Amino acid sequence: KKALETKRVHCYFQPIYDAQAKTLCQLEALVRIVTQEGETIEPKQFLKSIEKTTIYQTLTLKVMHTVLDTLYHTKIPIAINLNLSDLLNETFFASLLDLLQANKDVLSKLVIELHEDATPLLLEHLKDTLERLKALGISIKLDNFGGENRFGAYSFFEKLPIDTIDIDGKIVEKTMQEEKAQKTVESILFFGSKMGLDVVAEHVHSKEIFTLLKRLGITKMQGFFISRPVATIEEALICVKRLQEL
Repeated sequence: KKALETKRVHCYFQPIYDAQAKTLCQLEALVRIVTQEGETIEPKQFLKSIEKTTIYQTLTLKVMHTVLDTLYHTKIPIAINLNLSDLLNETFFASLLDLLQANKDVLSKLVIELHEDATPLLLEHLKDTLERLKALGISIKLDNFGGENRFGAYSFFEKLPIDTIDIDGKIVEKTMQEEKAQKTVESILFFGSKMGLDVVAEHVHSKEIFTLLKRLGITKMQGFFISRPVATIEEALICVKRLQEL
């Protein structure tokens, strides 16, 4: 709360690289808090303690405001993570819509990345919410596809307007050791292709995984080998430039 009041909340950006086009194709916005001593704190150190609170929702709107401001100065799409529980909160969603509608000129470059699980009872409510966002030109991404206790049911895609799926990072990390993990990646890629979805591999933390995923047919990747989160888009462009020779 004090960080919000004293303007010590910042956005970092992690690149998503298209290995086929050899371009920076998207950025993911990740929140950071800077302490009064100048130390940068990552989300895992504070988000859990404020989830399901109004502080969390205020923080989310702050990050969204920063992302929308940034989109006026770049052609690169930016993804922001949102919890389903927040999207289905009427008060929060009304505030979010007000902010989005005030920035209609850049919404075609905005990507909303969905977190948390959805029970069948919530799917119909979620469908209406996502369709309202899609009507504004916003793209919808599904995080951690194929992971445990996540959006695993294929019927989910019959109900919701999804554009992109992120392959769960734990699956990607196993590809170097387990042939089954490689086959899982290929099956998700096949499914994505048939459903008209973009597919992104997360947790690409080494050159070996990068090379293997390319061989398996994955072109869009995110992870520490691509780049760690950086403070500016200019830094992100510099970080991925070295990949163009691979």
